[in-house]
Amino acid sequence: MLVALALEWEIMKFCHHWLAFLYVFLWFFYGFGHLAQAGQDLLVRKELDVYAEKSTESQILRTLEKGDRVPLSPKKYGSWRKVLLRSPGGNTVGWIQESDMAGSITTDNENSARGESGKSARTSFADRRFVGLSIVSSFAMQGARAIPRDDGTSEKVSTLEGFSTFPMVFFDGSLSSNIGFRVFGGLRSMLTTGTLTTGGSTPLEVSQSFYSGGGLVRFYSSPRSAFWYGGGLEVAKAYKAKVIYAKSNEVEIPAADLPIYFMGRGGVGYHLSVGSAFVVNLEAFINVIPNSKPMIYAGELAVSLAMGL
Repeated sequence: MLVALALEWEIMKFCHHWLAFLYVFLWFFYGFGHLAQAGQDLLVRKELDVYAEKSTESQILRTLEKGDRVPLSPKKYGSWRKVLLRSPGGNTVGWIQESDMAGSITTDNENSARGESGKSARTSFADRRFVGLSIVSSFAMQGARAIPRDDGTSEKVSTLEGFSTFPMVFFDGSLSSNIGFRVFGGLRSMLTTGTLTTGGSTPLEVSQSFYSGGGLVRFYSSPRSAFWYGGGLEVAKAYKAKVIYAKSNEVEIPAADLPIYFMGRGGVGYHLSVGSAFVVNLEAFINVIPNSKPMIYAGELAVSLAMGL
């Protein structure tokens, strides 16, 4: 019972540090992302049929040709999207299958004139490829535990927590018009502090360095949305670790005892265009390492600069 209460308390502390921020982050950028996608056009790259209803059995209102541009609703209706067909006799609402949009481009309405001239139709973020560099600030926390000694006794360690900053490189690619992926790697670090409570109160610092890499899938509410949410997996192999007792007694962890962590990740992010070739990404993640005892929780903020390919 006491162990369960202690674990609940540690989780509540972690939530206090990070979940409130993520709630604000999620709602602000999600709302901002929907405002940003209010006006869209579809620039057609191959022939596609526009139907009167959400059915391929319904009347074909028009067959769009390569180079045609039509207003496109950002809202998805299952596997269908709504378009507006303009004509001298009046405007007509039609339906296209989202799968038929493959290869075509969604653009902002305000870029219509440039897009029609074939010079600068901007694709969605999910459709584009980027390489970039992230600077990550991470807060990690691991609950209190008892470490067994060779003589049968144990050492009690308080909750370990602390901040670390490290770089990551990444490649962003596309799986569909509203699903992207990222593969990433770098030198992750984890610095935590606490107290050795056996026989007194001794300051304790644990420093770990990792070779790290992984991937995640990102979901967008529409092809033009700049906001994403998603998750993935990271694997971190420690190549160096040390424990410092009382700020002076340093002990290196033997190579055979260095851990490999498997980290589940969930996150949200927002893209900010900088010119036509670069993007600044603002991102937040919640990470859980289940194969550590006790489990390690981490909240991360990342700012990255990416270049389009």
